Amino acid sequence: MEELAQRRKWLILAAIVTGLALDLLDITVVNVAIPHLMAEFGVGVDDIHWISTAYLMAMGVVIPLTAFLADTYGMRRLFLISMGLFTTGSFLCGLAWNFDTLVFFRVLQGLGGGMIMPLGISIVYRTFPPSERDMAMGIMGVPLLVAPAVGPILGGYLVEHATWRLIFYLNLPIGLLAILLTFLAMPEFALHPRKIDYVGFFLLAPALSGFLLALNKAPSDGWGAPYIVLLLVYAGFSFVLFPLWEVGRQDPLMEIKLFCHPVYTAGALAITLAIMAIMGSLFLLPIFLQDVQGYGPLATGVILLPEALAAMVALPIAGFLTGRVGPGPLALTGTSLVIWGTLGLTRLGLDTTVSFLTPNLILLGFGMGLGIMPVMTAALDVVPPELNNQATSILNMLRQVGSSFGIALMSTVAQTHQEAHFVHLAEKFTYNYPMLPELLTRLSWASIGPHDSSGVWALIAAQLQLQAFVYALDDAFVLAVIFGVLAALGIIVLCCFRKIGPGKTKQEEGTDGAHFN
Repeated sequence: MEELAQRRKWLILAAIVTGLALDLLDITVVNVAIPHLMAEFGVGVDDIHWISTAYLMAMGVVIPLTAFLADTYGMRRLFLISMGLFTTGSFLCGLAWNFDTLVFFRVLQGLGGGMIMPLGISIVYRTFPPSERDMAMGIMGVPLLVAPAVGPILGGYLVEHATWRLIFYLNLPIGLLAILLTFLAMPEFALHPRKIDYVGFFLLAPALSGFLLALNKAPSDGWGAPYIVLLLVYAGFSFVLFPLWEVGRQDPLMEIKLFCHPVYTAGALAITLAIMAIMGSLFLLPIFLQDVQGYGPLATGVILLPEALAAMVALPIAGFLTGRVGPGPLALTGTSLVIWGTLGLTRLGLDTTVSFLTPNLILLGFGMGLGIMPVMTAALDVVPPELNNQATSILNMLRQVGSSFGIALMSTVAQTHQEAHFVHLAEKFTYNYPMLPELLTRLSWASIGPHDSSGVWALIAAQLQLQAFVYALDDAFVLAVIFGVLAALGIIVLCCFRKIGPGKTKQEEGTDGAHFN
């Protein structure tokens, strides 16, 4: 009987990891297919963004509701619904007959996908005892850190050798497998029914969706665009009103009092900053490889693969060591490796080789695998069981905001600094310019005659723009280093406030949530 219960736990974990992999892979796989979707449906750059925007906005609506729905209707039931929505939405996306239907079905995907991560973490905490929880969390972290690197490979292969519809159809059998495992192995957990806070929901959900939309569009449309400013002002106003409304309520939408615990607050801050550094870097690296060095989507994915493999190696190591040395030292070591790897990316150039990138990618991946899940474990260990759904929903919201915010800020730095670097390079350009021999070689490749002055200067300007863009990317990676350093400071604060020895939790010491009252 005990062996059956043990096997059942790992089947539950398999269902969660499968669901997470689908959700997180889908985002990166779809990004690779964007040019093909534009051609298929005859839409331009101004419209194609709705494929990702619709998904983000749907997630923004459902994330604040996840804790309430899980507490009131049950985590098993909600996980089945979320997987059902995501799998059905994926199948319908593959069937989409025009652009509008594709966007609508992406909303269905987002409604399901937005609940998978927080539900998965809560289920792991309810399923596994503290002695096995660190390893389970480490395994669950594999899709979170591996998907951004594996997605471009899978998407690039399917788009180049088959059809874009397969990137959605592929989710159907895997989603059905996750649903079957959940149905067979997962029990229903204890319910904590409560009333929905309608005012809190209407304060937070539209603001979060608008904020994610603004972060998604600001790098391309400009932070000063009227609708971006309006969305940010509205979001800021709502984010101030929301905690004022929630404090003191008997059934809050989100338990703001969780932030009264310094370990949870420091952990949440460290996770947000680390995600900003990591996701911003992983967003810009494919741009450098494709737009600057000319690699295709599939080759780009292969070059980034060492980062994913390093994360896969580090995650079980982190799970094994967290209960033995404590999450703080592991998280600090992992974050230091992320900073070290990102520092290497601040020295990218037009002639950067794969052999230069690979060691930095390995450092980045190993650091991510070693650092992220121990911080999450430390933050959640101080949360009483009845508030676990609340705590994981908040961390998931911060993860999503941190990812969007990091990408937006680093993209903005790359775009704005490119112009400044171009002006500086143009002012310095002379016949002694170091890259002039390469420019002359390119002139012969382009079959531009020596008397075609307009063609010569156009090629020179293009080369200077390319060099300016690389310098701007280097500046953006400096920002990622700063995010990493701030995350490390947050982990140090966490270690200072975390007074429990390795392998122990507040629940084990019999202080379940007393500090939240």
